[in-house]
Amino acid sequence: MHRALKRLGSLSPTVVGFSFALALAVAIVPSSLQAQGVSLGVRAGSTGVGGDVIVGLTSKLGLRAGLGVLPFKLEQDLDGDLYSIEPPPLFGMAALDVNLFGPIRVMGGLLYRSDDIVFSADVTGGRDIGGTYYEETGRLEGALTSASVAPFVGLGLGRVIGSGIGFYIDLGVAFTGDPGLDLAASGPITSLPGFDEDFEAERVSLEADVKDVYRYWPMLNLGLSIGFGR
Repeated sequence: MHRALKRLGSLSPTVVGFSFALALAVAIVPSSLQAQGVSLGVRAGSTGVGGDVIVGLTSKLGLRAGLGVLPFKLEQDLDGDLYSIEPPPLFGMAALDVNLFGPIRVMGGLLYRSDDIVFSADVTGGRDIGGTYYEETGRLEGALTSASVAPFVGLGLGRVIGSGIGFYIDLGVAFTGDPGLDLAASGPITSLPGFDEDFEAERVSLEADVKDVYRYWPMLNLGLSIGFGR
């Protein structure tokens, strides 16, 4: 339903476009900045499995761009039903890394998500919807809608600027704002009198439940970097 149906068709152009923009950005960095060094990283975590390119602007300041793919599904109990949840499949990141002292870093920037969080659940009967008890079966499908680009801040452990091989950890949070909730139902349950009103009441209740959980996106990544240059 809605944008989730476009995932397969939009994934490849998004990857190609982001990769081209990243390569172009690195190519046009002035030689004076390139002299500070470039690091390549591979990482895995809550923003997917992927990689980073970090350009050292100074010995303590780096410009990072990254891309990650998150091809996993989760299951979570929401309002009495077990939902299959699909997170956004593609993440992009642009950030500044600042080394404070030793291996400690602070970072901030923008996080891009290619899609909303979509979910679905089969209703097998015997369920309260909007204050009415229903025995009939059906299916619920929905999406948590929020901005595709969100600011984030975080702390890091491990240098990502400079030559050599090193490990790094990123821990941060992106502020995606209060999500909206799109919800649709199908199956025999939808033909019952009064269902539409009860279903809307259920949607409002579910939206209130998920707002506190999904207004932030956690960022926890483990990575390995290889630095070239100084």
